[in-house]
Amino acid sequence: MPSAIQSGAIPDTLDPSLQNRDSEPLPAGALIKYQRINRGKNPRNNYRWVLYPDGRWFLATNSSADLARDMPFDGELPKQPTKTLPEDLVQQIRKALVEAKLDRLPPYAVNPTVEDGTFDVITARIDGKIYEVIYEAYQPPLIELLADVVTKYR
Repeated sequence: MPSAIQSGAIPDTLDPSLQNRDSEPLPAGALIKYQRINRGKNPRNNYRWVLYPDGRWFLATNSSADLARDMPFDGELPKQPTKTLPEDLVQQIRKALVEAKLDRLPPYAVNPTVEDGTFDVITARIDGKIYEVIYEAYQPPLIELLADVVTKYR
């Protein structure tokens, strides 16, 4: 991690939008749930998605309605897959989760020198166990990969 990054336990006091993140358990059989939450005032561009090993991808984006800043999402994940992602991308994500050592990281990492940015929440199943890591204003390569999925497949 770059030297400015601080990591450790999840702080006792969290931003209200992060407190209200999707805290539902990772669905049975899912590989990963990814949430992107703006640290600023506008939650309209927030989104979350769930990916299964067979490529089924469920994306929930916010409507353009005016949302309360502390409510990061205004809709449920769809009942049917938004798309089926290519097998090579699913394998790339699976490999990136392992290479990021998500299973060994502290549950919270923040770059205190950044004023804006996002909260990125990863909940993933690795070797049958579930891990969750929150990145605040910090985008390691894993976050860049996951955020790019929405850009390419929305």
